[in-house]
Amino acid sequence: MNFQPDVDLLLAVLRREGVILYPTETVWGLGADIFSQQACERILQIKNRPAEKKFVILVDSFAMLQNYVENIPQKAALMIEHYERPLTVIYSRPKPNFPAYLLSPDGSVAIRVTKDDFCAQLIKSFGLPIVSTSANLSGEPFPSCFADIPDVIVQQVDAVANYRKKDKNVYPPSTIIKIEDGKDLIFIRK
Repeated sequence: MNFQPDVDLLLAVLRREGVILYPTETVWGLGADIFSQQACERILQIKNRPAEKKFVILVDSFAMLQNYVENIPQKAALMIEHYERPLTVIYSRPKPNFPAYLLSPDGSVAIRVTKDDFCAQLIKSFGLPIVSTSANLSGEPFPSCFADIPDVIVQQVDAVANYRKKDKNVYPPSTIIKIEDGKDLIFIRK
């Protein structure tokens, strides 16, 4: 499928610090440039979400990941490359260039190297990681497809992807692991 028109539409919005609604390899998500604090705050407002709850960050490759975090243990690198499901890794030591407003209170950050062709192309074209959080109101169930996204969310974003809008498939949430003590991997969600 040719999703380049959607990529172009979303890119234009990301570049002007807007908020996008787009499909990921898990659920439909709200996204923004990680370096736009204003856009990230808008996502919190759209979701009616407390600022303490942080986002997942999507990158297009292991190379991009290395630009933003320190010390990726070999076990984690192998899982990122070979794990069969989407995998979100919580890193305790992002590099100094990572925006502080996106860090959890303990200084950690959750990042997923996307294996979804659409997301990877969008991020690669943008050249920077993007914020990703489920397109639901805080405390409500995740939307399993576009039709499940509340209208109040759809109406507040700056652009909506058409790609996979009619898709009724349910995609599993990502597995989440945390790197402890710089080397140990702890499963948070399998």
